This record gives sequence, C-alpha cells and structure tokens, in this order.
Amino acid sequence: MAISTITSPVISHTTFEQARGQNVPSENIGLQQVSSPNNPLSSSRSELNLTLSTQTKAELTQLKADKLSLSSIDDKPLIDNIKKTLVADAALANFPYSHDLAELKSAKAGNWGAEFGPLIQSIQVGGEQNNIGDNGIVTKSGLTAFIFADETTKEVRLVFGGTTSGEVAGDLNTRTKGNLLTTAKQWLANIKNVFSGTPDSYKEAAKLTAEVKKLLPDEYKLSLSGHSKGGGESAYAAMMLAAKTGEPVKSINFSSAELGSKLKQNIANELLKSGTPQGELGDKLKSLSQNMLHVKVKGDPVPNMHKMFGNVSHLGKTLTVPNDSQSTAHLSEHVDFFNRIASWAMTGSMTHHADISGPRSYV
Repeated sequence: MAISTITSPVISHTTFEQARGQNVPSENIGLQQVSSPNNPLSSSRSELNLTLSTQTKAELTQLKADKLSLSSIDDKPLIDNIKKTLVADAALANFPYSHDLAELKSAKAGNWGAEFGPLIQSIQVGGEQNNIGDNGIVTKSGLTAFIFADETTKEVRLVFGGTTSGEVAGDLNTRTKGNLLTTAKQWLANIKNVFSGTPDSYKEAAKLTAEVKKLLPDEYKLSLSGHSKGGGESAYAAMMLAAKTGEPVKSINFSSAELGSKLKQNIANELLKSGTPQGELGDKLKSLSQNMLHVKVKGDPVPNMHKMFGNVSHLGKTLTVPNDSQSTAHLSEHVDFFNRIASWAMTGSMTHHADISGPRSYV
C-alpha cells in the first residue's frame, strides 16, 4: 500500500519499506514524502573529470535528504505496522549499547542471530582490533560493529555503534567509564567529521562493509544500521559500497551524525572513478541513497547539526518522530532513542519512556 506524494511525481511510489530496502514482503508500508530539495549538482554537463571541481565541492555541501512524514496517513493498521518496524530496527541499532540478544526478540526484530560472528571477526580492518562477544569487533580508532543474520529473510545486518559503545555495555555512565579510551577516540572522530576530515573509523566501516559484502553467500542481502556516530558510519559505508557497485544499499539509522564535506567528497570521488560525469553526480547520489533512512526524535540536536555547521547533511531520507516529552538539555532524546521510540510506538507518547525497561515486550 503506497501513499501518494504532494510534491514530486518522481517519488510517487516511495514507500517506507523501499526506504528500508528491497528485501521486504510485497505488502509495502507507505510514508508520504513532504519535500524534495533541489539537486544543486544536476546539470547538462557530461564531461568525465576525475578531480572534483571547486564548484562541485561547494555544491556537495548543499545536498539534503528528503523528508518523510506520518502526519497525512489516516490508516491505523498501517501506522501500527510502521511503528513495529521502527521499534525492530531501533532494537538493532541499540545493540552496541546493550549487547542484549533477548531485547531483539522482545522487540520482534525478526529472527536475528549471531551465526555470522566468525565472519566479521575474521576481517582485519583496524589496528589493535578486538572481538566483542560472539558477533562484534572494536578497533583502535573507535569503530564498533556487530553482525546479525536473519535466516528467514536471508538478510545480514551490520550495525555500527555510536559514541560510548565498546566492550562494556550498560547505561551511559557505565559505558563512558568502561570504554573510556574508545569513547575518547570516538569523540575525536565526531569532531573530525564536522570539520571536514575523514575519520579512521569511517574508513574502517566502509572497508568492513565491502569485505562482508564480498564474503557473503549469494543468497544473502546486506543491510546496515547505526545510531549517532554509528549512523554516520552506516550511511558512509553504504554510499561508498553503492558508489562502487552501482546498487543502492539499505541503511536504517537513528539519531545519526550527518556527513561532513570531506566524506561527501569521498563518495563523489568514488563515483567519478566508476565513470559518473561531474554533471550527473547529484542525480547519482540521490538514486544510490534511495534506500537510506535516518530516524530522528524531535528535539535531538545531534542529527540536526547542519543548523550550526552548514557543511554537514544527511543523504537519503529523514523521518522525525514526534516528541511530547522533551528533556531540558535534550540529551535524553539522543541517548534514550530506543526507549522513546518504543514508548511512542506502544502508547503514542514519550511521556513514560523512562518506565520501559527489561524484560521488554513490544507489540
């Protein structure tokens, strides 16, 4: 079931499940797209130049994600289905903080298991790399990544952790103290991204994704997820892989860091190497990011850093979840994203998000 758009006929068949990727049931879930920003990189130029021009670099900073909205959908079963989907994906994105497989089952997040753990732990992407449990890794740069497989749908999901994720799980204070050195490296990566650099953890995320894709049996489809810094790494890795293969990669992220100028230039450079003319970069980036979704809790400043730094932006699509319980410093909107989304999905409100705790049962 698809919901028609009000602006652009190009995306009249856009659905939430298409934004999540193509490995879905035939009964698609619809969301309305409320904006389709102009594409500053689209032009009639067709020259092949393997060096980004100054103008192209400037235009890359103007790229913005399309906005999706739930407000116009007057179909309760459809809304309920979308909420269940968001809770399931949020549970996966929360795993780097909880290390709790039971939480995935409670959230009805598919039949995810850790059987592919040996695969990710056999791939060396960074210095002083250590394993986390049966299905995760952490590197010296601060990259944390976990792998899951759903044997029913034949989908493999790489999940990247945000700041404070690492070998120690728990609440924010427990993680910060237990993963102190890793957290410091993660903060440095956040700063480098905003100020137009390429953090090592983002490079490693792209390398890991490419290697996993190469080693996966043909019958499995790869998707990515992440929260905060991990959401930024997921988006970057998905776009770098898509630029090389020419195929969109499903990437579902929460409260994700926006990509800085250098990261967007890296993706554009990869497209140039693949033969995309500079004048077609904008259309190509839009096409390859069609299966990328960034979910925000209203009031969370992290996925809205473009309001302070104009060079950062999301690619793909964004969805802002309504928030009727904003915190004083807006830290809860970011840190408690999973509880808040689960509370909103179950009750229609985030007022009692703090009451949601394990054992959990999401319907």
